[in-house]
Amino acid sequence: MSRAGYVCCGVVVALASAASWPATPQPAEPESPLRTPDQTFLTYPEWFLVFSPDEYATYLEDRPPSAFPYGGHLQQLWSSYAAVSETVSGRYPFNGGYHAMIVVIAGSTTVEYGVKGAYERTVGRTAEAFGGDTRTAEDELAADVAREYVDFIEVTPWYAFDFDERLRRLWSAPPKLDGMATVRSLERRYALSTEYALKAVYARVIAAGTAASYEAASPSTQVAFGASCNTAGIEGLEVQGEKGGVVTATVPRYRAFSVAATALAERGCTFESLAGNDGEILLSVMADARWAPESVSGTRTLFVQPLLTEPTLARFAVVTTVPELSGVLRALAKDDDARVEHVFDY
Repeated sequence: MSRAGYVCCGVVVALASAASWPATPQPAEPESPLRTPDQTFLTYPEWFLVFSPDEYATYLEDRPPSAFPYGGHLQQLWSSYAAVSETVSGRYPFNGGYHAMIVVIAGSTTVEYGVKGAYERTVGRTAEAFGGDTRTAEDELAADVAREYVDFIEVTPWYAFDFDERLRRLWSAPPKLDGMATVRSLERRYALSTEYALKAVYARVIAAGTAASYEAASPSTQVAFGASCNTAGIEGLEVQGEKGGVVTATVPRYRAFSVAATALAERGCTFESLAGNDGEILLSVMADARWAPESVSGTRTLFVQPLLTEPTLARFAVVTTVPELSGVLRALAKDDDARVEHVFDY
């Protein structure tokens, strides 16, 4: 491949990567505490674009990027979208804006993983061969940044990530000239420099456009639960009032919602509604691949995705109802072979 071809690949990978995790979904009425019930399902493909980078970051801790199953992750992304789409079809009004957003980010990820996989399996793998078993400083930095990125996007839109600082860190010291490993070092410098620099520029463009076009999504969600449980000390929970033995409160959304919901369940709270919904709610469970989800009463399994880099584990997409959520969370907390990965709020 020519140098121009390398540059083209780098540009496409960086731009597609930058587009693959969007701003948090913008509700039609940000001031309203109520949200449509289909969103608990439709948020799964979005969160897969956190789960996948998380798996990638873990993989890079001791394995090369050329062997990561990019194609398998794309299959899981699109199959999960098909599954949740089928689940909500005909049951709720068609959420055109949300579907369009999912198609855009899934399409961007398809380009990213397709190009990145092709590059890593050719140029990247060749450079790895020069380095032998030696992990360069650039390999270590790439692994560190991949983990920092995942930790960041769990709670914050991707475009606020400081790619400029990571680029400066990459070049804070000159490449180490170490025999044949020098080839790998220089190749990683090129790949990472291209990625971080273009992402930094693209992130500023997206941040400016988002600020001009959208109201900020609410960082909290409304919950209602029985007044008999003790909520003291639950981080982020703010009680709004009580009526008829039911407490209305707000808790943080996204990753923090799983923590708050689990804490409420541990206190014996029974949910009456979440964001105005008392029907089905989705959660993902990481468990031994042989785990039997039907062992947890009040659930049904929507689909199962093997963890492609750790074949003994699998991600189970499990459906329960809002009133049964607390009991399900308590049951899973006692299961040595399973753990709640995420509760998908609305």
